Amino acid sequence: MICKYKISNLIRTIYELNLLLIIAMFLFIIADIRGQVSGTIKDQNGIALPYASIYIEGSSTGTVSNSEGYYRLEINKKDW
Repeated sequence: MICKYKISNLIRTIYELNLLLIIAMFLFIIADIRGQVSGTIKDQNGIALPYASIYIEGSSTGTVSNSEGYYRLEINKKDW
């Protein structure tokens, strides 16, 4: 009976470890397909452009710079 309990417990532990591995792999895949572009948008004279629109041409992905011209844009790998 003790041996049966240990085998059952071992199988459950292996199952849980496999599940954690699958979740970790999924998170790495998600992290790989997303990226980030950031910076400060400026005019020809080097002056920051506040509240400027920044977008990826041909997509609906975009953002707006803050009052100091800084922006951060989350993008998908397919848009790189």
